[in-house]
Amino acid sequence: MGAALVLLLVGLGAMAAGVLIGRYYVPDDRQLRRTARHSKAYMRALSHLVARDHDTVISELRNVVEENIEDAEPYFALGAIFRSRGEHERAIRVHQALALRERDKRKLRQRAMYELGLDFRAAGMPRRATRAMEEVVLQEPGHEGALRVLAALYEEQARFNEAAGLWQRLGRRRGEDTSHREHHLLVAAAQTALGRDDLDSAKQLLKEAQKHQESAHFFAAAAELAAARGNHRGAKERLKQALVAEPGLAPHLLPGLIAAEQGLAREAGDKDGRDELDDDVAEAARLAADSRLALPEGSRRTSTQLATVASAPALPAASSGSPHADARPTCPNRSSSPVIVSPAALFLPVA
Repeated sequence: MGAALVLLLVGLGAMAAGVLIGRYYVPDDRQLRRTARHSKAYMRALSHLVARDHDTVISELRNVVEENIEDAEPYFALGAIFRSRGEHERAIRVHQALALRERDKRKLRQRAMYELGLDFRAAGMPRRATRAMEEVVLQEPGHEGALRVLAALYEEQARFNEAAGLWQRLGRRRGEDTSHREHHLLVAAAQTALGRDDLDSAKQLLKEAQKHQESAHFFAAAAELAAARGNHRGAKERLKQALVAEPGLAPHLLPGLIAAEQGLAREAGDKDGRDELDDDVAEAARLAADSRLALPEGSRRTSTQLATVASAPALPAASSGSPHADARPTCPNRSSSPVIVSPAALFLPVA
């Protein structure tokens, strides 16, 4: 009887406590309400972004930031908006602050560094952009976006050999064939080495490029290497191979071909006083005429124009190491004749 009474009292007490809790306890739903407000703000910002009303987008995102400074997403969104509007300094400040604040959170810091690299590149600061992207790739070797941006930065800075290595990594990761681009980047790296008189490095780079394929770009660079070593016959053969592979490059290659013939004539001594170049120059002119016929109607040159190109001096040096140069003369301290190199812009695909 006593035990039953105790159980009854415990049950009545539990019921009373439940009633009191349900009557007076108010759950803390502030986080839920804040999340709802943020969602509405994001939707309004998205609507204004679609309408290209960037000022209102920034205002909505600032409202989100003021309510919750711990959330990194609105900061990333603000930085991206600033960069798209050309306000690079503001974008850089936002992403630098994020990178410092989130240094203990690896993924967020990597994302902030990647965005910071994009900011630097858009602001025309390639060296800082390169350092930022190199840090991202160092910490996350499989970051495809950083690999692509870094490869493009290397190309812009004439670091073609390093760019070829990055494209090789991207090709392996994505299962894509990037050998064509690697080939032309290696040839451009060889041309850069030739520009600083590093003939051994140029030879090694051309051998690596040859493993991928042989192109008119490759033959023209090999002709420049042969001319730099005083091998006029080799330069002549390589230039003829370039003409066969890409007849449209005749205006660029013909002066170098004639210069090689003149070098061969000087080596022969020209003993009997007659013009030993007649036959070879005629052959070069025939090749140029055939290539001219292969060009579109609007870009063909007359025989007089080709003769003018053939007799013209070598084109001036292009900007430092760029693969998009129209011509590359040999350095002044070389004893060989200049060889005009085919423009790499005709070969290298767009990233």
